[in-house]
Amino acid sequence: LQSEIKARKLSESVVICQANTPALISNYLLASDFGVYTPDSGTTLRNTAIMSLLQHRLPLIMTRHRPPEVQLEKQPFTFVISPQQSEQLRSMLLILSRSSFMRQRLGRFAADYAQQFSWERVSRQHHQLYQEMSRHAPSRFNQPMQTPSLSSS
Repeated sequence: LQSEIKARKLSESVVICQANTPALISNYLLASDFGVYTPDSGTTLRNTAIMSLLQHRLPLIMTRHRPPEVQLEKQPFTFVISPQQSEQLRSMLLILSRSSFMRQRLGRFAADYAQQFSWERVSRQHHQLYQEMSRHAPSRFNQPMQTPSLSSS
């Protein structure tokens, strides 16, 4: 793939981020217009690269996972293509390349969507859950825990 990028003289505009530091990848993503993630196995929400693309406000061209990742595929910022379909990929690239307004708007949707999976939100939800549980727990569970004595009598 990298030799194809060089042969087409696209090295200045196409960057493969896989072998770089997280800070450098973030900088590349901040300068990007959209993300492309098209493995033959398809795309899922469990993939950290996908979350990073979405958090950086990037619309996403992706391949369909089997079984389909419906929650992700139905989002307005995703463009689903079949694996190894270069014509579909080319069409999606052209569509996204035509309108910076559309990319920015879809990027905002992507970032909002990704927020629900952020560690800050997960932490906040856990904290709320534990507070709710402690309010409704029997009073004996609200008492400090007694440490058993290890001395033998």
